[in-house]
Amino acid sequence: MYDKIGIMKEQIGIPANLPFNKIDKICDLIYFERPILSHFKDEHDQDYFSYWVDEDEKGYRWLIFKAEEYDIYLFLTQQIDLKRLILKETMVYMSTIVEDFSDTLRLKSKELRLDYLPERTYYYPYEIPDAKIN
Repeated sequence: MYDKIGIMKEQIGIPANLPFNKIDKICDLIYFERPILSHFKDEHDQDYFSYWVDEDEKGYRWLIFKAEEYDIYLFLTQQIDLKRLILKETMVYMSTIVEDFSDTLRLKSKELRLDYLPERTYYYPYEIPDAKIN
């Protein structure tokens, strides 16, 4: 994920603030030595995903995008891949995290670096247990 060791790749976008004031983590959906894909909800109960795309010695870069509840279901049940889930959203955010979100850009999803997008064939790799209602 590096052009050079320790330097994040350039991503063009418009400097912006994230579209929420408060956000709570629901869970990490994919974790390998650190969160890779996480699910959040904002103060208006809107769902967001954060997807790790890059890092350097200063911090981590995350792609942050809205996700509709039905699309989350499709992703978790392996009916839609992660790339399609990201590209369904017209606008996405790219934010560098050191201690908090900073250096945030807003951009069209189709303007994302191709190497920041997962392979089209990346489906959620885990099985979701059936819910039992008593």
